[in-house]
Amino acid sequence: MSLILSVALVLAVLVDATVGTVRTRRALAAVDAVPANRSRFYRRFIVIGWVRAVLATLVVFSAGLSLTDIGLAGPGSGPTAGAPDGGTLGWLAAGVLVLSTGIGAVRARRSMRAGQIHPQRVKIAALIPRTTGERWHAAALSITAGVTEEIFFRGALIALGITVFHLPVPAAAALSLVLFAAMHAYQGRLGVLNSGFVGLLFTILTLLSGSLFPAIVMHIAVDLFALLVVPAEATPRPPDIPEQPAVVPADPPPPTEKDQQTAPTLRPPAPAG
Repeated sequence: MSLILSVALVLAVLVDATVGTVRTRRALAAVDAVPANRSRFYRRFIVIGWVRAVLATLVVFSAGLSLTDIGLAGPGSGPTAGAPDGGTLGWLAAGVLVLSTGIGAVRARRSMRAGQIHPQRVKIAALIPRTTGERWHAAALSITAGVTEEIFFRGALIALGITVFHLPVPAAAALSLVLFAAMHAYQGRLGVLNSGFVGLLFTILTLLSGSLFPAIVMHIAVDLFALLVVPAEATPRPPDIPEQPAVVPADPPPPTEKDQQTAPTLRPPAPAG
Protein backbone atom coordinates (compact mmCIF):
# COMPACT_ATOMS: atom_id res chain seq x y z
CA MET A 1 0.00 0.00 0.00
CA SER A 2 2.80 2.44 0.86
CA LEU A 3 4.39 1.79 -2.56
CA ILE A 4 1.16 2.65 -4.37
CA LEU A 5 0.69 5.82 -2.32
CA SER A 6 4.31 6.84 -2.87
CA VAL A 7 4.02 6.36 -6.64
CA ALA A 8 0.77 8.35 -6.61
CA LEU A 9 2.50 11.13 -4.69
CA VAL A 10 5.31 11.38 -7.25
CA LEU A 11 2.84 11.30 -10.15
CA ALA A 12 0.78 14.04 -8.49
CA VAL A 13 3.89 16.25 -8.34
CA LEU A 14 4.62 15.60 -12.02
CA VAL A 15 1.05 16.49 -12.98
CA ASP A 16 1.20 19.59 -10.80
CA ALA A 17 4.49 20.60 -12.43
CA THR A 18 2.84 20.52 -15.89
CA VAL A 19 -0.82 21.42 -15.44
CA GLY A 20 -0.03 23.59 -12.45
CA THR A 21 2.44 25.64 -14.48
CA VAL A 22 -0.28 26.68 -16.93
CA ARG A 23 -2.69 27.37 -14.08
CA THR A 24 -0.16 29.47 -12.20
CA ARG A 25 0.71 31.52 -15.26
CA ARG A 26 -2.99 32.21 -15.83
CA ALA A 27 -3.33 33.24 -12.20
CA LEU A 28 -0.41 35.64 -12.53
CA ALA A 29 -1.96 37.08 -15.69
CA ALA A 30 -5.18 37.63 -13.73
CA VAL A 31 -3.16 39.44 -11.06
CA ASP A 32 -1.68 41.69 -13.74
CA ALA A 33 -5.17 42.50 -14.96
CA VAL A 34 -6.70 42.98 -11.49
CA PRO A 35 -4.09 43.68 -8.76
CA ALA A 36 -6.69 42.92 -6.08
CA ASN A 37 -6.29 39.25 -7.05
CA ARG A 38 -2.73 39.21 -5.65
CA SER A 39 -3.76 38.53 -2.03
CA ARG A 40 -6.14 35.83 -3.27
CA PHE A 41 -3.21 34.31 -5.18
CA TYR A 42 -1.14 34.21 -1.98
CA ARG A 43 -3.94 32.60 0.03
CA ARG A 44 -4.46 29.96 -2.61
CA PHE A 45 -0.80 28.93 -2.56
CA ILE A 46 -0.73 28.89 1.21
CA VAL A 47 -3.63 26.41 1.27
CA ILE A 48 -2.10 24.28 -1.50
CA GLY A 49 1.23 24.15 0.33
CA TRP A 50 -0.23 22.89 3.58
CA VAL A 51 -2.50 20.37 1.82
CA ARG A 52 0.50 18.99 -0.07
CA ALA A 53 2.55 18.70 3.13
CA VAL A 54 -0.28 16.94 4.99
CA LEU A 55 -0.79 14.43 2.17
CA ALA A 56 2.95 13.72 2.04
CA THR A 57 2.99 13.20 5.80
CA LEU A 58 0.14 10.70 5.57
CA VAL A 59 2.05 8.76 2.91
CA VAL A 60 5.09 8.80 5.19
CA PHE A 61 3.01 7.37 8.02
CA SER A 62 1.68 4.63 5.71
CA ALA A 63 5.28 3.57 5.08
CA GLY A 64 5.88 3.13 8.80
CA LEU A 65 7.96 6.29 9.11
CA SER A 66 7.56 9.12 11.59
CA LEU A 67 8.12 12.86 11.51
CA THR A 68 11.48 12.26 13.14
CA ASP A 69 12.44 9.98 10.26
CA ILE A 70 11.92 12.77 7.74
CA GLY A 71 14.01 15.25 9.69
CA LEU A 72 11.54 17.14 11.88
CA ALA A 73 13.74 16.76 14.93
CA GLY A 74 17.29 17.54 15.97
CA PRO A 75 20.45 16.81 13.97
CA GLY A 76 20.84 13.24 12.77
CA SER A 77 17.12 12.53 12.77
CA GLY A 78 16.41 12.79 9.05
CA PRO A 79 16.51 10.33 6.15
CA THR A 80 20.27 10.19 6.67
CA ALA A 81 22.19 10.52 9.91
CA GLY A 82 24.13 13.48 8.57
CA ALA A 83 27.84 14.09 8.77
CA PRO A 84 29.86 14.08 11.99
CA ASP A 85 29.10 17.36 13.74
CA GLY A 86 26.60 17.86 10.91
CA GLY A 87 24.22 19.84 13.08
CA THR A 88 26.79 22.52 13.82
CA LEU A 89 28.07 22.55 10.26
CA GLY A 90 24.53 22.70 8.88
CA TRP A 91 23.53 25.69 10.98
CA LEU A 92 26.82 27.44 10.25
CA ALA A 93 26.38 26.90 6.51
CA ALA A 94 22.75 28.05 6.69
CA GLY A 95 23.81 31.24 8.48
CA VAL A 96 26.45 32.04 5.87
CA LEU A 97 24.04 31.35 3.01
CA VAL A 98 21.29 33.48 4.56
CA LEU A 99 23.75 36.35 5.06
CA SER A 100 25.05 36.14 1.49
CA THR A 101 21.50 35.94 0.12
CA GLY A 102 20.51 39.01 2.13
CA ILE A 103 23.50 40.97 0.83
CA GLY A 104 22.61 39.94 -2.71
CA ALA A 105 19.00 41.06 -2.21
CA VAL A 106 20.08 44.48 -0.93
CA ARG A 107 22.43 44.91 -3.88
CA ALA A 108 19.68 43.93 -6.30
CA ARG A 109 17.36 46.42 -4.63
CA ARG A 110 19.91 49.22 -5.01
CA SER A 111 20.59 48.41 -8.64
CA MET A 112 16.88 48.32 -9.49
CA ARG A 113 16.31 51.60 -7.64
CA ALA A 114 19.05 53.00 -9.88
CA GLY A 115 17.10 51.91 -12.96
CA GLN A 116 18.78 48.59 -13.79
CA ILE A 117 16.36 46.02 -15.23
CA HIS A 118 16.59 42.34 -14.23
CA PRO A 119 14.82 40.24 -16.92
CA GLN A 120 14.08 37.37 -14.55
CA ARG A 121 12.48 39.79 -12.10
CA VAL A 122 10.18 41.08 -14.82
CA LYS A 123 8.74 37.58 -15.30
CA ILE A 124 7.57 37.35 -11.68
CA ALA A 125 6.76 41.03 -11.14
CA ALA A 126 3.06 40.20 -10.66
CA LEU A 127 4.00 37.99 -7.71
CA ILE A 128 5.66 40.81 -5.74
CA PRO A 129 3.49 42.61 -3.13
CA ARG A 130 2.75 46.32 -3.38
CA THR A 131 0.62 47.17 -0.35
CA THR A 132 1.01 46.52 3.39
CA GLY A 133 -1.74 43.90 3.34
CA GLU A 134 -0.11 42.11 0.43
CA ARG A 135 3.24 42.14 2.22
CA TRP A 136 1.69 40.37 5.22
CA HIS A 137 0.23 37.76 2.87
CA ALA A 138 3.60 37.42 1.13
CA ALA A 139 5.34 36.90 4.49
CA ALA A 140 2.82 34.17 5.36
CA LEU A 141 3.43 32.59 1.96
CA SER A 142 7.20 32.66 2.53
CA ILE A 143 6.88 30.89 5.87
CA THR A 144 4.43 28.36 4.41
CA ALA A 145 6.69 27.58 1.47
CA GLY A 146 9.75 27.25 3.70
CA VAL A 147 8.05 24.75 6.00
CA THR A 148 5.79 22.77 3.66
CA GLU A 149 8.14 22.46 0.68
CA GLU A 150 11.00 21.25 2.87
CA ILE A 151 8.73 18.69 4.53
CA PHE A 152 7.55 17.53 1.11
CA PHE A 153 10.72 17.57 -1.02
CA ARG A 154 13.68 17.25 1.35
CA GLY A 155 11.81 15.26 3.99
CA ALA A 156 9.09 13.00 2.61
CA LEU A 157 10.37 12.40 -0.92
CA ILE A 158 13.94 11.59 0.12
CA ALA A 159 12.75 9.34 2.97
CA LEU A 160 10.25 7.55 0.72
CA GLY A 161 12.85 7.19 -2.02
CA ILE A 162 15.23 5.48 0.39
CA THR A 163 12.69 3.39 2.34
CA VAL A 164 9.99 2.53 -0.22
CA PHE A 165 11.77 2.73 -3.58
CA HIS A 166 15.06 1.44 -2.12
CA LEU A 167 17.09 4.11 -3.90
CA PRO A 168 20.56 5.13 -2.76
CA VAL A 169 20.67 8.46 -0.99
CA PRO A 170 22.14 10.41 -3.96
CA ALA A 171 19.44 9.08 -6.30
CA ALA A 172 16.61 9.86 -3.86
CA ALA A 173 18.00 13.36 -3.30
CA ALA A 174 18.36 13.91 -7.06
CA LEU A 175 14.76 12.80 -7.67
CA SER A 176 13.42 15.25 -5.08
CA LEU A 177 15.60 18.02 -6.52
CA VAL A 178 14.34 17.48 -10.07
CA LEU A 179 10.72 17.54 -8.90
CA PHE A 180 11.36 20.66 -6.83
CA ALA A 181 12.84 22.49 -9.82
CA ALA A 182 10.00 21.33 -12.07
CA MET A 183 7.45 22.83 -9.66
CA HIS A 184 8.87 26.27 -10.51
CA ALA A 185 8.47 25.91 -14.28
CA TYR A 186 6.02 28.83 -14.28
CA GLN A 187 9.05 31.12 -13.78
CA GLY A 188 10.56 30.06 -17.09
CA ARG A 189 13.79 28.23 -17.89
CA LEU A 190 15.99 30.53 -15.85
CA GLY A 191 13.59 30.24 -12.92
CA VAL A 192 13.86 26.44 -13.06
CA LEU A 193 17.65 26.66 -13.05
CA ASN A 194 17.65 29.12 -10.13
CA SER A 195 15.22 26.95 -8.18
CA GLY A 196 17.32 23.89 -8.92
CA PHE A 197 20.46 25.62 -7.61
CA VAL A 198 18.78 26.88 -4.44
CA GLY A 199 17.11 23.48 -3.98
CA LEU A 200 20.55 21.87 -4.20
CA LEU A 201 21.70 24.07 -1.31
CA PHE A 202 18.63 23.02 0.71
CA THR A 203 19.40 19.37 -0.05
CA ILE A 204 23.03 19.71 1.01
CA LEU A 205 21.99 21.35 4.28
CA THR A 206 19.52 18.53 4.98
CA LEU A 207 21.95 15.72 4.19
CA LEU A 208 24.76 17.46 6.05
CA SER A 209 22.84 18.11 9.26
CA GLY A 210 20.41 15.18 9.15
CA SER A 211 17.61 17.66 9.92
CA LEU A 212 15.15 19.81 7.97
CA PHE A 213 15.41 22.83 10.23
CA PRO A 214 18.50 24.53 8.70
CA ALA A 215 16.97 24.20 5.23
CA ILE A 216 13.60 25.47 6.49
CA VAL A 217 15.20 28.59 7.98
CA MET A 218 17.18 29.30 4.84
CA HIS A 219 14.17 28.65 2.59
CA ILE A 220 12.03 31.11 4.55
CA ALA A 221 14.79 33.74 4.45
CA VAL A 222 15.30 33.36 0.69
CA ASP A 223 11.58 33.80 0.00
CA LEU A 224 11.30 36.77 2.36
CA PHE A 225 14.23 38.50 0.67
CA ALA A 226 12.78 37.77 -2.78
CA LEU A 227 9.28 39.02 -1.98
CA LEU A 228 9.86 41.82 0.51
CA VAL A 229 13.32 43.29 -0.15
CA VAL A 230 13.80 43.29 -3.92
CA PRO A 231 11.27 45.55 -5.69
CA ALA A 232 8.97 44.26 -8.40
CA GLU A 233 10.21 46.60 -11.09
CA ALA A 234 13.16 48.86 -11.74
CA THR A 235 12.72 52.53 -11.00
CA PRO A 236 12.58 54.32 -14.36
CA ARG A 237 15.42 56.71 -14.95
CA PRO A 238 14.58 60.34 -15.76
CA PRO A 239 15.10 61.23 -19.43
CA ASP A 240 18.46 62.68 -20.28
CA ILE A 241 18.01 66.39 -21.07
CA PRO A 242 20.93 67.85 -23.06
CA GLU A 243 22.56 70.81 -21.41
CA GLN A 244 21.90 74.11 -23.11
CA PRO A 245 24.84 76.48 -23.52
CA ALA A 246 24.65 79.50 -21.27
CA VAL A 247 23.47 82.62 -23.07
CA VAL A 248 25.41 85.74 -22.11
CA PRO A 249 23.29 88.88 -22.60
CA ALA A 250 24.84 91.43 -24.91
CA ASP A 251 25.77 94.85 -23.55
CA PRO A 252 23.14 97.50 -24.47
CA PRO A 253 24.29 100.12 -26.97
CA PRO A 254 25.36 103.49 -25.51
CA PRO A 255 22.60 106.14 -25.54
CA THR A 256 22.66 108.57 -28.42
CA GLU A 257 22.36 112.37 -28.11
CA LYS A 258 18.73 112.17 -29.20
CA ASP A 259 17.93 109.60 -26.51
CA GLN A 260 19.50 111.82 -23.89
CA GLN A 261 17.36 114.79 -24.97
CA THR A 262 14.07 112.86 -24.95
CA ALA A 263 14.68 110.97 -21.77
CA PRO A 264 12.23 112.09 -19.03
CA THR A 265 13.61 113.74 -15.94
CA LEU A 266 12.72 111.83 -12.78
CA ARG A 267 11.87 113.96 -9.74
CA PRO A 268 11.47 112.85 -6.17
CA PRO A 269 7.83 112.59 -5.05
CA ALA A 270 6.52 115.71 -3.28
CA PRO A 271 4.39 115.52 -0.16
CA ALA A 272 0.71 116.03 -0.81
CA GLY A 273 -1.06 119.12 0.60
